[in-house]
Amino acid sequence: MVFEEDGEELPAEWPLFDPRAVTEPLLAQLRHADAQDLRRGLAQVPVLSALDDVGDDGDQDVVALAFGTGSASGTITKDKVCIEAACATVDIVTTTEESEAPFGDAPFDGILGLGLPKLGEGPAFNVLESMIRDKAVNTGLFSVFLGATDAEDSEIVFGSYRPEHLASDLFWAPVMDTGFWQVGLETLLVRGERLNLTNSSFILDTGTSLLAGPTPMVNLLMDKLNVESDCSNYATLPDIGFVVAGRTLSLAAADYVDRNGPKDCSLSLMTSDPAAGEGPVWIFGDPFLRKFVTVYNRDKMEVGIALAKHPSTASKK
Repeated sequence: MVFEEDGEELPAEWPLFDPRAVTEPLLAQLRHADAQDLRRGLAQVPVLSALDDVGDDGDQDVVALAFGTGSASGTITKDKVCIEAACATVDIVTTTEESEAPFGDAPFDGILGLGLPKLGEGPAFNVLESMIRDKAVNTGLFSVFLGATDAEDSEIVFGSYRPEHLASDLFWAPVMDTGFWQVGLETLLVRGERLNLTNSSFILDTGTSLLAGPTPMVNLLMDKLNVESDCSNYATLPDIGFVVAGRTLSLAAADYVDRNGPKDCSLSLMTSDPAAGEGPVWIFGDPFLRKFVTVYNRDKMEVGIALAKHPSTASKK
């Protein structure tokens, strides 16, 4: 479940959805949802431990959740959660009240948080852990493929990945022990220049529609790119290279610039500063996840990354 951390007010630009999961070979079709979210949206549960749906006094346990730009409240209950044939009993929050924003315009009925167990209040709230406990799954692997356009389907494959979505070989990077799908980031490259990073990392977040990073680095990157709002320099914009586990993962202007017409360009980049005591953390949302297929291995605590094969990339071969 998605919730706000420590009363932190999170920006309205973050969309609402996180399909992270780890299960066996099952295929789920996704649709992108343009709604509000928050940076910490990968967390599994709200602020209560796993409890029975009805207490000894006959009352249900009630929880109130903040969602950055809105709120919801509901009761903790147990239910049977199924992804096709894989089913498990999971503790969930059944909402009874929701604020108009952002939920009134949301094209979905709920939020399923599927981050790592460390983020959760209890294992019974974690869908993966519950499926493992109930022997509904055999492997801790899932993959995410985002369509490049509205006409191209997006998918999550549970327990495997689809080779036909890969335009390159997978390489693997270890996941940090934070509870997020978080990986070390070595440096950034712009026009061959290495931007100095110290102790940096990034979180792969299917619930974020932008790229986000520490304020000083984002401001520096914006200065280096100098994207003109009228798109006058679009054709000459450089790639952004993110160096991960010794590999350079490049985003072209078509990946990081949002074009709403021939003369309306904006940068899909915003600031998101870490909490006190954290190192510089980037958030890689849709622009990165459309360019690359990501495979999440819960068993080995590593993430696999490969160039995604879209119709445009396939036609170039």
